Amino acid sequence: MQRWFAVFALIVSLCIPATVRAESPAITQQAQVAIQNLEIDIWPEYDRPGVLVIYRITLASTVKLPADLTLRIPLTAGQPSAVAEQTANGLFNVQYDNTAKDGAYQLVRFTTTLPQLQVEYYDPGLSVNGSTRSFNFRWPGDYPVTDLQVKVQQPRTASKLALAPQTGTSGMGSDGLLYFNVPIGKVNSGDTFELNISYQKNDDILTQSAAFESVTPVVPAPTGPASQFNINQSLPWLLGVLGLLLIGGGMFWYMRAGNFAKSAPAASHRHARAASSEDQAAGQAAFCHQCGKKSGTGDVFCRSCGTRLRK
Repeated sequence: MQRWFAVFALIVSLCIPATVRAESPAITQQAQVAIQNLEIDIWPEYDRPGVLVIYRITLASTVKLPADLTLRIPLTAGQPSAVAEQTANGLFNVQYDNTAKDGAYQLVRFTTTLPQLQVEYYDPGLSVNGSTRSFNFRWPGDYPVTDLQVKVQQPRTASKLALAPQTGTSGMGSDGLLYFNVPIGKVNSGDTFELNISYQKNDDILTQSAAFESVTPVVPAPTGPASQFNINQSLPWLLGVLGLLLIGGGMFWYMRAGNFAKSAPAASHRHARAASSEDQAAGQAAFCHQCGKKSGTGDVFCRSCGTRLRK
């Protein structure tokens, strides 16, 4: 009996580690989060004072969804302006928690069910010294990134934007603003990346402000000599159309008056013919020579006394 119990205990002891070894890789893989592509947009003085920072994240295909993420953003940024999932129909906000702190950072925690995400916040750390403005951005290295790209937007009324370290290319965007592209490439988890930005700006006008909003008319209104030429050219046509309308109206009323004049005598003739017939019938009517009563046309005997009428 003891021998069988020992064999059973040995089998159980061998099965438990095998089960742990079978589940551990899946649990570890689910716990790990890696970013395939990370594009960081940095827009100083865009629609608020300070700097708008946008994370456009695409998770690696090895990440099991849903996945729990924690990103660090500056404590001075306050609430994130957006934490959203990218769907085929656009961005949809997801719930997050940012109550936990880590030194100069706050921890933004959320769960995603999709691989594409977008996180936005406003960093008030823009330094203004006269016309010189500067900002220091730091990626804290929360997750490993296969391809990290940074794009900096020069404010609309700014000039001489410079980056340190100097790298990448610049070009005009479809919105008419100048952008500086900074390719970073692969970044391991825990490795930080810093970028110093400086530019010249003499005003506090924001890039996205009412001062630069414009409305384009659907059809530009003609002005100046060209509009006068068009009006003068169209005037003969307008007069011609008006004349045709007047002529047509006159002919219509003339024909209507003629028809009325023709139809009125015809009606009087009809009444005349009817009257003459009645008179004729009255003239042909006979009176009884016996009682004096009027008889009808064609009567042979008086309808009153019965006397035979004289013809």
